[in-house]
Amino acid sequence: MTTYNVTVWVDSEGPSITWGTNTTIGGTTSGAAYELSPGDVVNFKQVGFGTTVISSFKSGFWTNTSDITLTSSDQSKTVSSGTLFDIDGLTASFDGISVTRYFKMGGALPDLTIDDIEDILLPNGSTSHDITIANATNTTTYEIRISSSTGTVVATASSSSPNGTLTVNNAPAAGNSKTYFVTGRRSVANGGSDTISLITAYGVTQESPGSSVGDGGSSTYGLQVLDADGDIVLDVSDRVIVFADHVTGTLSTTELTKTITLDRQGTTVIDMAPPNVVIIGGVAQRQHILFTSISGTTLTIQRTSTTGSLYDIPANGETTSYNFLIVYDPEAV
Repeated sequence: MTTYNVTVWVDSEGPSITWGTNTTIGGTTSGAAYELSPGDVVNFKQVGFGTTVISSFKSGFWTNTSDITLTSSDQSKTVSSGTLFDIDGLTASFDGISVTRYFKMGGALPDLTIDDIEDILLPNGSTSHDITIANATNTTTYEIRISSSTGTVVATASSSSPNGTLTVNNAPAAGNSKTYFVTGRRSVANGGSDTISLITAYGVTQESPGSSVGDGGSSTYGLQVLDADGDIVLDVSDRVIVFADHVTGTLSTTELTKTITLDRQGTTVIDMAPPNVVIIGGVAQRQHILFTSISGTTLTIQRTSTTGSLYDIPANGETTSYNFLIVYDPEAV
């Protein structure tokens, strides 16, 4: 409940009436009506000479609707529990002139004293988050908004049962943060004005891809790689096999052995182009039979012979090509 003091000044030179107080009360048009709430008290008095009458106290807006003949002492009127947003125009009249000021029936404020909501860190891939609304009252509708305290509503806790967990189907993009604004409205049905009031704000951050909540890894520190659902797909304790190098080339007509330096250490050789024909006329084509070995970054390629068979006359050497994928397996070292 609030008490307002209104003084009407009557000017003998006009005559004229000035309606106001140290802070002006009463709108000069119905569209700018001054809002009063049920239980508010307005005191009226006059400064000046003559007799000024305040009239048009509307039934349902004021608890007493009789006119007031002003004096130098306060005379009060109390706002009733009327229809929300109802407009009443009060008129001060003196010696054939009058001044009208407009008032609007307001409502009770929403409950703005709910428990604080902590900032939230979401795992990568999250599309929603949960908050807890506690110590709320069932006269207020609580809403979660983005962009500003009057922005888009992304979740609502009904005034019929506002307390508890509220799922907000909205989350910042991976690696980003967003501020959420908690607002309250007291509806007309609950005796309010349905005006949005800011209660609090909280921040939500979603982790970047590949990060995780906690230290990660198999010991105190480490890294983990997660998929879009937040499941771990790679851990530093995992056995990770990688491609070390890809080598291609040719053994000349005279080469039985060839040594190649790899870009990085390898442990296994995969033949990407094994020979399609190794037997011709019942004779093994020995120049195509290759053997490999790896020591660190050194790959050694060997073959059984430079010729196709033991019976080649003359024994002319033949070339053969190779195409190897080198793999590094840490468990094989």
